[in-house]
Amino acid sequence: MTGYTKKLLVTVSLIALAGCGRLPDVNKIQGNMDQMVYYMGHMTNATTRMANAAERMEGKSDNMVNDLGKRGATVERAVQNYSQAILDNERAMIKALQGIREELNELKQGARSKGAKTDAQEQLRTNPVLQARLNELEDKISTIVSNMEKHKKAP
Repeated sequence: MTGYTKKLLVTVSLIALAGCGRLPDVNKIQGNMDQMVYYMGHMTNATTRMANAAERMEGKSDNMVNDLGKRGATVERAVQNYSQAILDNERAMIKALQGIREELNELKQGARSKGAKTDAQEQLRTNPVLQARLNELEDKISTIVSNMEKHKKAP
C-alpha cells in the first residue's frame, strides 16, 4: 500500500470512530419511546372516559328535552281545556240570560194582550202565578250575576 492509501484509510477510520461516538444512545431512545407510549395510553383512556361522559350527558339532555316537550303538550292541553270550559260557561250564561229576557218579553206581551189599560206592575201584583215566575227569574238572574263575578275574580 502506498502512503496515500494509508493516509486515506487512517482518515476514514478516524471519521468512522468519531461518527460512532456521536451516535445517540439506543437505550435512551427506547426509554423515551416507552414513556411516549405510556402517556399515549393514559391520553387514550382519558379520551375514552370523556367520550363516554359526553354520551351520557347527551342521553340525559335528550331525555330532558323529550320530557319538556311532553310537559309542554300537557300544559297546552290543560290551558285549552280550561279556556274551553270558561267559554262554555260564558255561553251557558248568555243563553240563560236570553231565555230570561224572552220570558220577560212574553210576560209583558201577555200582560198587554189582556186588554186592560192598567200598569204591567199592577197586573203582576194581582196575578200570583206571574209574580212567582217573576221572582224565579230574578233569582236566576242574581245567580248568573254572582257566577259571572266569581269567574271575573278567578285567575
